[in-house]
Amino acid sequence: MLIPTIIPSLITNAELDDLMRIGFCYVKLPNENLVAKIQACIHIARNFFQYSTEEKEKWKLKETLKLGERYQGYVLRSQSKNTNAIEQIFFEPDAPFGPYEPYSHLIQEINESYMNLIFMPLISAIFKRLEFPYSNFIEATANPYSSLVFQCCPSTGEHKNTIRLNAHKDFGLLTVLFFEESGLEVKYQNDWRMIPPQEGCVVVNLGNAIELMTGKRCHSALHRVTNATDNRISMVYFINPNPRQPVRNYVDDTVIASTGELFFKQQFTEYYETDH
Repeated sequence: MLIPTIIPSLITNAELDDLMRIGFCYVKLPNENLVAKIQACIHIARNFFQYSTEEKEKWKLKETLKLGERYQGYVLRSQSKNTNAIEQIFFEPDAPFGPYEPYSHLIQEINESYMNLIFMPLISAIFKRLEFPYSNFIEATANPYSSLVFQCCPSTGEHKNTIRLNAHKDFGLLTVLFFEESGLEVKYQNDWRMIPPQEGCVVVNLGNAIELMTGKRCHSALHRVTNATDNRISMVYFINPNPRQPVRNYVDDTVIASTGELFFKQQFTEYYETDH
């Protein structure tokens, strides 16, 4: 399997077809300055995850949120009973949290680049390729909900290739991943294929929302993370449908969920009811 390396604004029909069939692609970042900003955020995460447990607990995710409070914080959790725990710190890009508060300018610049240089042109190209009306594109991309997750697979002394994140599909429209150590694998034609880091690129994968919106003409691929390296740090940027707007199948014009928020809850429930 050879996943395409693309520039979203210049993507060809052949590259689009590969992306929609495989569900993954590399996206060439526009300049070294953006790469440096992303690497700076990875460096902040690497330092944070080396803090003492007591220090990290100061940023712990609240168990109960008051009305209006954001879902953000630090957690140490296992994806399932079959995997070792991973560390995560997450927040919404418009409100950098914890160790990222002093670096809001970095987060905002990355957020704008991901939205304007990756998300919007890619979804536009997909909808044009499928000959959907422009109004469908406007509706599907109106005020999406985005979130950032920095995660670490701590060194545990395991053998290499032990599963750290079990096979899963992302819930949303599109996910942008940046990592500098191997470990990401995608299932393709019943085999697990490694997707190694590629210099100057991020990896993009399509989620369940875009698969269902396009009547499954786009593929949301199963993927997982192995223990390929110790203390693997990754930066994951999720783009989900507008939480207050219906999620539609634009092929047959049916409503998948009455709101994006309900869609996410349904996906989340189905995921955790699955035996991993």
